[in-house]
Amino acid sequence: MFWSDLNEAEYDGNEDGSGVLKLKEGTYVMGIDVDGCKQLYVRKCYPELLNEMEKQRKSFNSHMLRTTIKGTPGIGKTYFLYYLLWILRMRQLSGNDKGKGKDEAVVADADGSGAMEVDISSIPPVTSESPIILHTKGTAYHFCGNGEVRKGQLNDFDEQLQKWDCWYLVDGVEPDFNCRGVTIQATSPKRVKYSDFQKQPNSVLYAMPVFTKNEIDACKMACFSGLEDDGVTDRFRRWGGVPRFVLEKTEKDKELDSAITAA
Repeated sequence: MFWSDLNEAEYDGNEDGSGVLKLKEGTYVMGIDVDGCKQLYVRKCYPELLNEMEKQRKSFNSHMLRTTIKGTPGIGKTYFLYYLLWILRMRQLSGNDKGKGKDEAVVADADGSGAMEVDISSIPPVTSESPIILHTKGTAYHFCGNGEVRKGQLNDFDEQLQKWDCWYLVDGVEPDFNCRGVTIQATSPKRVKYSDFQKQPNSVLYAMPVFTKNEIDACKMACFSGLEDDGVTDRFRRWGGVPRFVLEKTEKDKELDSAITAA
């Protein structure tokens, strides 16, 4: 339901370029029914990154782009890939009558009042036949134009990876180097995770920053409204701008304390 219902999501954008993607009632990010997956907090850097990647692709004068986005674990790199799924679904549906697939539906703020817009019309065409692959640890998902999602191993989708209009999203694993379209790898800062991939042609590397306190507060309000403000502030002071520990896995406080003490 997540993929097929993405065209029913509503986007509430802020002037700074951030926003909240509100999913259809009863729909969860990747079907995960837990707090934090009922809505998707869109960081300001998400549309900025997408625009920068498209500029790079154009500078290479090629359909092929190999992008690595590195950053501290738990700061939203995976959710950037989910944001891309929404962008691609809207682009895929633009020009037909299956939903809100209009270019203006994916700008950061509908009235453009100071917000960062995604120039989605310049993104390579995404048709109902364009392969969209999400590759995670041990599993790959093929998001189809008819709303279906096929699950398997990555080699099950070798044919799709060979197409020039493929979008290949890689979450925390080593990517296949043979994708002829756009590859976007989200990974930890460890160089061993991405060094070989970045030696390939048409490659570019970006670093995603940790959350600011304002971003933590906005994400808390959108996705973790049940948390106490004082607790969020205290965890931010201790662990910094990593929402995985400040907002999501708050029960890990004692475990983290022990790890720091033992270090």
